[in-house]
Amino acid sequence: MEEQESRKKDRSPNFPFISLENAIARAKAFYDEERKGAAPVTRAAIHWKYSPNSSGLIQTVAALKSYGLMSDEGSGADRRLKLTELALRIVLDTRIESLERQEMIRRAALNPSVSAEVHSNWPEGLPSDDTLNHYLVLERAFAPANAYRAVKILKENQQLAGILGGLNLSEEVEILGDKGARNVGDGLPLISGMDVVESPRLTNTQLTNHHPRFYGGGGPAMTAPAGAFIEQVLDLDGRAMRIEFSVAPTEDMYEFLKDYIELRLKAIRRKATSPQP
Repeated sequence: MEEQESRKKDRSPNFPFISLENAIARAKAFYDEERKGAAPVTRAAIHWKYSPNSSGLIQTVAALKSYGLMSDEGSGADRRLKLTELALRIVLDTRIESLERQEMIRRAALNPSVSAEVHSNWPEGLPSDDTLNHYLVLERAFAPANAYRAVKILKENQQLAGILGGLNLSEEVEILGDKGARNVGDGLPLISGMDVVESPRLTNTQLTNHHPRFYGGGGPAMTAPAGAFIEQVLDLDGRAMRIEFSVAPTEDMYEFLKDYIELRLKAIRRKATSPQP
């Protein structure tokens, strides 16, 4: 009885045991054989070169589910695995530069609850390994060995997903709360059920001189591509803010923006309440 209680105390919170990059590679291997269909766990074991009863197989399935890349149905011998829409949007998007794919990768990186919490606590970028390890052990009850691995994975995922520095405010970007904000697209024509307008195509000279804008998590500035889809929101003082998409915006892209804005609001509120030096 005491041994069981000890194991419960030593058990860490659920967290993927592999990095997102490796999880995407596993999703790709699964897709290459099963496409969009469901398959038994034993088939996944073959695709990933695991034995059917190995702990690595169990942990890999759990990791893909944690990242939101895989779903399952049934149990025991009838359990079947299937890639999610999020996984397919990542795996099937083979464009060299794809903002939409990068946004889906960010969603996957922030899907594990621990990851979302950590990045919410440090929206301007993860702290040192020691600080993050200390937080996971003391605040989230990770076993020390598991905390060390989680820190490594969090840092790798941050780099892959472009979250690093992605929550910093640019001097030229304002993020408003609910106060004083109009609905997105007020005053713009409604096209195909959403408020969007296609920007005029720009010449190479115009693109070079075009004012830089930030995409997704606010990483490196990028000029607006030709044919971008633009939405505009105005505050009560008439100040305009623009959201630009390289493709027609999807529900997943809006969900990502919602998550990003929620993280930014937490960072702004935390900064407002922190003591000034």
